[in-house]
This record gives sequence, structure tokens and C-alpha cells, in this order.
Amino acid sequence: MKKAMRVFLAVALASSILASCGGQTPSGSGDAASPTQAAVEQVIGQLGYDVSGKNVGFSVISLTVEFFSSMSDEFEHFFASRGANYSVLSADLNPATQVENIENFVTKNTDILIAFLLDESSATDALIKAREAGVYVVVIANVMKDPNAFDVCITVDQGESGVVGAQVASAWIDENYPDAADRSIDVVSLVSTSEAGTIARVEGMRTLPDINKKVNMYEYDLGADQSQEISMRFSEQAFLEHPDAKVFFCYGSGMSLGADEVAMKQVSDKDGFAIIAIDSIDVVLDGIGKSSSNESLIRRTVKLGAGTPYTVFQIVTGEWSSKLVDKVYHEECVVINPSNYQDYYSSKFD
Repeated sequence: MKKAMRVFLAVALASSILASCGGQTPSGSGDAASPTQAAVEQVIGQLGYDVSGKNVGFSVISLTVEFFSSMSDEFEHFFASRGANYSVLSADLNPATQVENIENFVTKNTDILIAFLLDESSATDALIKAREAGVYVVVIANVMKDPNAFDVCITVDQGESGVVGAQVASAWIDENYPDAADRSIDVVSLVSTSEAGTIARVEGMRTLPDINKKVNMYEYDLGADQSQEISMRFSEQAFLEHPDAKVFFCYGSGMSLGADEVAMKQVSDKDGFAIIAIDSIDVVLDGIGKSSSNESLIRRTVKLGAGTPYTVFQIVTGEWSSKLVDKVYHEECVVINPSNYQDYYSSKFD
């Protein structure tokens, strides 16, 4: 088989036949026993699996989005530094391109395929064929409907991540504006409702005005492009329309970085302004650290577990195989602030 997807233990034993009287070995019976021989083939996802020499591919939505490019860098760190051959292909926000990328990974004899999907329905058949070809498929961010399309799904309750983010934003508002009147705090929400997973998170984010009566929230939908550049454009527009906004509540890392770049120029009372994010990459953590001196206005973020690249590596090498439930690993939400941000840099998970 092309891939090491089975474990087998082949044992060859040869024994002599003892004589019924006196334990004599009949003539011509040969040696009493031959050495035990065992051939063990490694399995991806089994404890101790070695990625050295294996081909690892990452099919990503878009490398122009800071969150995804940073994720790719971390995948390369974990796999290439351990002897694997790592490569990444960007769908450039096109579902058809992502299907082609998946097919290309199969053609290139990929052993482990990591997929962050733009559209589940269009990618399902390609992933099923990949698995039939012996590729070990890890899908990030959502649990696919067809279990034949993946070996492992790594997911977070997207609705929960949005709600936790709303709770974090609410707590910051109460801490900094304890006596504010109802509906007196303008909050700009930068979101993406391009697919089911993103909508669930956005619905969670939308609970902020219910959690905190001080909030007036104004939503800007960036669509599928969550890049820093697009976020800057929307942030500039939002400041024109809501110049008194005290909080920018951002769906993802790229959005928070774009908002921060604009806010640092637009906001005069920096102590009274916050960017609250969901997801984290090292540059966002840097921003949180700098926010203590107002060199950045990213005050908090909600990190999804230990970090997806680290989680994937731990699952592929079998360290966390016991944490899977029906082939699914559920990430937890962790709130990161200036007091704990240093504990969550990607290098901490080597």
C-alpha cells in the first residue's frame, strides 16, 4: 500500500515435534525453533508516529489572510523541523480551486492532508477520494457531515467562541465605563458571514447587546475576505460613521490587526478604547502585550485551544489520540489578556 495505514505483526515460529516417548526430536525435523520476527508498520495517529520523511500538505482558504498565513508558518515549524516535507496551497477564496488543490495533493503522494475548508459540500467528494487513495485527512474548524471525508475533525463550538468574545467585551466595558447609561457605548463589530461556521460565531458575537445594556452595536460584514487590508478599509468607514465608538469587536485575527492599525491613528483617548478579538496568532499576542502601554489597542482575544497547528501535530503523532470522540477533537476557548499572553506564543508548544 502507498501509505502506512495499517499495523500488522507478522510472527514466524518453527518448533520441533517431540517424540511421544522420552522427548526425542525425530530425525529430519530441523531446528527446534527459529527466532521470532516482527515487522511493525507505523500508523498515522498512533502513539509515537514519526513524521520524518512524510509528505504533509495544507489546503487553506487564502494565504492573504494573516490568520491563515500564520497558521501555515506554524504547521511548517512543527512538521518541517521534524523532517517532514511540508507544502501549502491556497484556494484564494475559490471553492473550485480548493478542490483542485486537494486533488493535486493526492497526485503528489501526500501522506497527511490538513484542510481548512471554504465550502464543505464542494470539497467532500475530493476528500473522500483522497482517503481512498490512502491520505490521512484532518479537517479544521467544522465537523463534516460525511464521516468518510475525514480521519479527524478539529473543531470548536463557533457559537461558544462568539459568546465568550461577547462576554470579554462586556467585561472590558463594565471595567472602563462602569457608570455608562444604557445604549451609550458604541461598539463596531467586524464580522464574516460567508459560510455556516462563520455565521455561528457571528451569532454568538451578536449576543453582546443582550449581555450588556450599555452597548449599541453596529455590524460590518467583510464577507469571505478577512484580510488585514480589507479590515482597514471597513475600519476607516466605521470610524467615519461612528466616531465615538469605544470598542471594535472583531471576528478574527486579521480583522483585529487591520482595526488596530486604523484605530492607532484615529483614536485620541486610547485608554478608553479597546479592540476585542477572537482567534490568536503571535502578532496578535504581541499587540495584547503592547496594549498595556497603548502601543496597540488589541486588549483581549479568545484563543481556540492550544493552537490548531500544535493540536494537529499532537493528533497525527498519537499523543492526543485518546482525546478524540468519534474522530472529533473539540478545542476549548481560552481568554488571553495582558497578564497571560506570554504563555500562548506558538513557540511555547514545541
